[in-house]
Amino acid sequence: MSVYRELRRLKPNEDNAPLFEEVRASADNSDWAGYQHAMGGINTALIDRPISMVYWTEMDTSTGEIAPNQYGDLKAPSVYGLECNGTLFNTRPHLWKISKANDVF
Repeated sequence: MSVYRELRRLKPNEDNAPLFEEVRASADNSDWAGYQHAMGGINTALIDRPISMVYWTEMDTSTGEIAPNQYGDLKAPSVYGLECNGTLFNTRPHLWKISKANDVF
């Protein structure tokens, strides 16, 4: 389901591989059956599907360790985008950060 949702974020692109564009178009048109068929069918293992999720982990540059969250726990990996035949597609170009609002009033 995550791949399906990420595909819906992407715009049509003529430079994409035909298989990737077929899967993207099916997801964008809310064609669940077409999406499942293009991904290899419902009995295809996740590892054998042509498109997979890509995650990134924020690292603390001073220590080289995984950066902690606001509670001091290790941050969970974040979604970067999708991967198809070695090509990465970034579906999350913006990095959002939670911070306090300025006291304007």
